[in-house]
Amino acid sequence: MKKRFLSLFAALLFLPLLSFSVSAEELIPQIEEFAGTEAIYDAVSKEDGEAAKRLLSDTSPTSLLSFLWEALLPGVQRTVPFFLHLVAMILVATLIRAGTASFGGKTVGGAMELILATVFFLSTYPSLAEGIELCGDSLSGLTGVMTAGLPAMATLSTMAGNVSSATLQATSLSFFVTGAGAIYSSVLFPAVRALFALFCAGTIGRGSVSPLFRFGKRAVKRAVVLGFTLLAAMLGLRNALALSQDTLAMRSVRFAAGNFIPVVGPLVGENARALAAALGAVKTHCGIAVILLILLLCLPCIISLWCKKAALSLAAAVAEMLGEDRFSGMLEGLGELFDLLLALAVAQGVFFIFYVALFLKGGGIG
Repeated sequence: MKKRFLSLFAALLFLPLLSFSVSAEELIPQIEEFAGTEAIYDAVSKEDGEAAKRLLSDTSPTSLLSFLWEALLPGVQRTVPFFLHLVAMILVATLIRAGTASFGGKTVGGAMELILATVFFLSTYPSLAEGIELCGDSLSGLTGVMTAGLPAMATLSTMAGNVSSATLQATSLSFFVTGAGAIYSSVLFPAVRALFALFCAGTIGRGSVSPLFRFGKRAVKRAVVLGFTLLAAMLGLRNALALSQDTLAMRSVRFAAGNFIPVVGPLVGENARALAAALGAVKTHCGIAVILLILLLCLPCIISLWCKKAALSLAAAVAEMLGEDRFSGMLEGLGELFDLLLALAVAQGVFFIFYVALFLKGGGIG
C-alpha cells in the first residue's frame, strides 16, 4: 500500500515530465552546437574544409577519385622537373666522363669525379630540404587540427559519460603534440640532415655509402617505429581501462534510474537512449571529419615524398643503364633518405588516426 502511494505521489509530482520526450534527430543539432564541432574546420584552409564536407556528404566513387587526384597532382607536378633534372645530370656526367677518358689522365678524371659528386649533392639537397619542410608543415597542420578538434571530442566523450576517457584523451594529446613537435624539429629532422652529410662524405671520400650512414638510417627508423608503437600501446591500454570505469559507472546510474525511481525512471531511460543515439551520430560525424582532414594534410606530403623516391629509383636505373654505377649508388642512397622521411610522415598520420579511432571506439551512454 505504501509503495503504491509513493508511486502515485511521484506520478503527480512529475506529471509535467511525463510528456517530455525527445528524439535523436532533435538532439543532434543542439549537441553539435554545444560541442562546437564546426571549429574543427577552422584549423585548415577553406578549400580543405570544403573538401572534407563534400566527402562527408558525398561518398560516391567519383568523389573519392577526385579527392585522390587532388592529393596526387601536387606531388606529380613537383616530381617531373626533379626527375628531368636528375636525368640531365646523368647525361652530362656521362659526356664529361667520356671526354676525360679520351683526353685526360687519371688526375683529371679523379678531379672531375669529385666535382660531379659535389655538384650532384649541392643540386639535390634543396629537394631533400623541401621534403623535410613538407613533413614539418604536415605535422604542424595535424597538430592544429587535433588541437582544434580536442574540445569537441572531449565534450562529446564527457556528455556520453566517458569522463575518465575524455581526461585521458586531453592529457595524452597535449603531451604528444608538444613532444612530437619538439622531437621532430630538434632531433629527427637534424638527424636526416646529418645522415645526408655522412652520405656525402662517404660517397665523395670512398665512392660508396658510409656504413655509419646505413647504421644511422636504420637506427632512426627503428626508433620512430618503436616509439610510436609503445606510445600507441600505452594509450590504447589506458583508454581501455578508463573506458571500463566509465561504462560501469553509467550502467549503474541507468540501472538505478530505471529500477528505483518509480514512474519517472523508465522515461529517464528512454531519453537517455535517445541522447546516446544522438551522441553516437555526432561522434561518428566528428571523428570521420577529423580523419578526412588528417588525410587531406598527410596525403600530399606522403605522395610527394613517394614520387620523389620513385623518381630517384628510376633515375638510378637510367644511370646504371648508361654505366654510371657511381651515380646510381648516389641516387639510391638519396632515395633511402626520402624513404626515411616517408616513414616519418606516415607514422605521424597513422598515430593521429589511431587516436581518433580510440575516440570513436569510446562507449556511449550505458
